[in-house]
Amino acid sequence: MHGTYEANMAMHDCDVLLAVGARFDDRVTGDTSKFCPNAKIIHIDVDPSSISKIIEVDLSLVGETSLILKSLSKAIELHSKKISKTAIKKMVETN
Repeated sequence: MHGTYEANMAMHDCDVLLAVGARFDDRVTGDTSKFCPNAKIIHIDVDPSSISKIIEVDLSLVGETSLILKSLSKAIELHSKKISKTAIKKMVETN
């Protein structure tokens, strides 16, 4: 409904949507049944009443958004290091 075609298509076609403090009002979602149909939606908000109010989410994280994002960043960094070490180990074992 609003926004550029490219932005709307990127959201429509995404696999994962990380929404931080999003309201998901009708100007953003349009027809809620068609909003990001194939995406896993992660909603971070300080207000628990905002979670799944308009759009049903797959994962909700309630709290101070800056603290949650810092924690997520650390977790992703640790996980990516584990993946890299595992991948390297498998490559070495294979060769």
